[in-house]
Amino acid sequence: MRRTGQKRNSILSIFAIALSTLTFLVGNVPMANAQLKGVTLDFAAAEPTSYNHLVGGGRWNSGILNTDIARSLAGSQFKCGDIVSYLSKFEMDASNSITSIEPFTISSEFNFDLDTTGQSGAILGDVLAVSIDPSDSAQRGNGNSVATLVSETASGPIFTKGSVLSAVVEVSNLEQNEVVVVRMDVKIFCDPKLNPTGNLQALFKDAKLTFKNGSTPVTPAEPINQGAKTVPMKELGALAIPQLSLVKTVTTGSCPGVKSLTVLQNTEVRYCYSVLNTTNGGGNPAAPIYNVSDISDDGGIFAEFSVALTGLSDQDGDGQLDDLAAGATATGEAVKTYNPTIDTTLLNTATVRGFDSIINPLELNATDSATLIIEVPDAAPSISINKLTNGSDGPFILVGEPVVWSYQLTNTGNRTLTNISVIDNQGVTVVCPETTLAVGQSITCDANGLAITGPYSNTATVSAVSEATIVTASDSSSYFGAAPSITLLKKTNGVDSAEVPVGDSVTWTYLVTNTGNVAIDSVVVTDNLVSEITCPKSTLAIAETMTCSATGVADKGYYENIGTARANFQGTVVSAEDSSEYYGIEAKISIQKTTNGQDGGTIIYLTPIEWQYLVTNTGNVTLSNIVVVDDKGLTVVCPFTSLAQGEAMTCTASGLAGIGNYSNIGSVTASYGSLLASANDTSSYFGANPVLTLKKFTNGEEAPYIRVGDPVNWTYLVTNTGNVTVGGISVVDDQGVTVTCPKSVLEISEAMTCTGSGTATLGWYRNLGTVNGTFEQTNVSAQDSSTYFGYTVSITVDKRTNGSDNPTISAGSPVVWTYQVKNNSNVAVDTLTVVDDQGVSVTCPKTSLEPTEEI
Repeated sequence: MRRTGQKRNSILSIFAIALSTLTFLVGNVPMANAQLKGVTLDFAAAEPTSYNHLVGGGRWNSGILNTDIARSLAGSQFKCGDIVSYLSKFEMDASNSITSIEPFTISSEFNFDLDTTGQSGAILGDVLAVSIDPSDSAQRGNGNSVATLVSETASGPIFTKGSVLSAVVEVSNLEQNEVVVVRMDVKIFCDPKLNPTGNLQALFKDAKLTFKNGSTPVTPAEPINQGAKTVPMKELGALAIPQLSLVKTVTTGSCPGVKSLTVLQNTEVRYCYSVLNTTNGGGNPAAPIYNVSDISDDGGIFAEFSVALTGLSDQDGDGQLDDLAAGATATGEAVKTYNPTIDTTLLNTATVRGFDSIINPLELNATDSATLIIEVPDAAPSISINKLTNGSDGPFILVGEPVVWSYQLTNTGNRTLTNISVIDNQGVTVVCPETTLAVGQSITCDANGLAITGPYSNTATVSAVSEATIVTASDSSSYFGAAPSITLLKKTNGVDSAEVPVGDSVTWTYLVTNTGNVAIDSVVVTDNLVSEITCPKSTLAIAETMTCSATGVADKGYYENIGTARANFQGTVVSAEDSSEYYGIEAKISIQKTTNGQDGGTIIYLTPIEWQYLVTNTGNVTLSNIVVVDDKGLTVVCPFTSLAQGEAMTCTASGLAGIGNYSNIGSVTASYGSLLASANDTSSYFGANPVLTLKKFTNGEEAPYIRVGDPVNWTYLVTNTGNVTVGGISVVDDQGVTVTCPKSVLEISEAMTCTGSGTATLGWYRNLGTVNGTFEQTNVSAQDSSTYFGYTVSITVDKRTNGSDNPTISAGSPVVWTYQVKNNSNVAVDTLTVVDDQGVSVTCPKTSLEPTEEI
């Protein structure tokens, strides 16, 4: 389904001739001989809230009343120039009366009132378009039906009771079981001077079958008699009507003005224009006016001109502020000056135009006039001059900068001036754009130069001629040739280059002087390395000085910073910079003390020791008066007494190792001027005294007597009596005795017993035990000996009886037994007793015998 490209006829041209009588067509419709069955017709308006009245729209869809369609309309829902969309629904069944003629064409006639039922002023005046909307959900079928506006005729003049607009619409390619909805967009026209009341009616008058089976004419056409169907638009007293009006006034002050005004020649006047869209007094509300033009003023006897309006808005959504909303007012102003040569009355008329809609719009216009009476006084020629230097009087200008003198000339009289010239008393060449001035006209002449130092003033005189009368005027202006300048003197601790001990306070001073010929402001001092600088003020008069300052703490080494002073003179920045420096001195020394080349080593008791003191200048200045002392009273010898930065030397002291832990401190002092530097370091050693003792015993004694042939056990008591552990311990015997020890290492004070064994031999026996051990690379030994005496015990008895062996003695005679006892041993014997087996009591002179001794 599609809409037609255009309608065949338009009524707009008819309405444009306002209320004239129209020639209209009345067709003669032949009566039908038969009636078409199987077609159902319906007619309604699109629900007014469902579409944009400026362009038309709406759909039948589900046909829900007051949602999709409306059976009656209200004037309050529309405004003049709106489009009312009407919907006609054609529904075909599948009866034989339809299938036998498809596809077929129905021609329908619609009537639209060209006057209201009450007071005239509104009509349904033009069918803009007919269409079939394929997006309408009520549509059913193959979609190839076409709606065409065949004719559009008026039955009589517009705004005349009984006149209607008759529109014939043809719908082709209709088929069984189809539903086709045709939309007709009809425009409302109004006479803005009238206030309509009552109703307007749209009528679906009748429908006829005109073609069948495609293009076969039906003659005469068969009617589809389903009765007339109407949609009224009621309460037209509430229909919104655009009410364009214009009020024009004139004034010498602010708008609004008056309708008539008297002024002198060359007086500036202001024309004021108010474009209104308000009620016309009949009760109908106002409606928007679209595409409102600028004010067109005919200018009277002078040139016409146009005036732009403010207060317009975008009512039609085209993105342009060119519409006048209902009840709104737009305004415009135009300033004019008139210079007639005689008294003149000026009547000029302004016109504004707009439109009631955006499709086939009806033009609306409004006009208004104002009167200006211009009086021309007697001749009074006069001229004025206003001389400026670079746009002002008495400015400061930088020396060497361009100077522009401007001379504003104004014809302050009431006659035209000619032969205008300007002379400057300093010989400056003045150039004017023209030599004639109308009344009230102004021109600006100019001259150029370069600023010089200090104050400068010049006077200009203008002369002109009016009807043989010469008029003149003079004015002066001046400037001051400014040469702003600034200097900066920066010090560190009061000098350009200072030596400052590291960590000491540093004070930077910045002496700022205004050396120019003008005062300067916005004076600030910055430093490329220092962040916080304090200045007592920010302005300096000519030749004035001030001292800014900053503080810090000295760093090590060379330090240079640059101060910059900046100031302002009327937007011109002047600056100066200066640097100063310091050397952050660090008198610093280090000492590293070692004992025999190390710290904390072990040294054998009484071994020679050399203490070394490595002294290094770790500061950044040369140190002198270097002295190294040792807290143990050692004499320390150094090769130098001064060291340059980074230089080192080794001092020495010597001695013999003592026993046990030993620590001493080396201290160094030096100086740089009044600065002292010192350091100390400690080193230590352990004086090792490895000592073993040996105690040897024979059978547990020093020199026992042992029977020859008896066992002999030697013990060797080894003791670590030193202050270090001794290892590698072994014991040897000079007599080849095999000595066995339980271990080979002894801790401090630890002891062990080694053993050896043998068999006693005769006589004295002595052997020497030697113990050997080591501590690091030092051998340790000790010796001890023990003896024994290997003895044998043997005595003999030579017994005699009365002096002989086996004598014969008479019984009863005395018998003397003698017992010669001899010690045949190699040792003395004691507890000697002689017993006789016969019980004879034997008496000996002594009980001990030395070897070989006899009794």
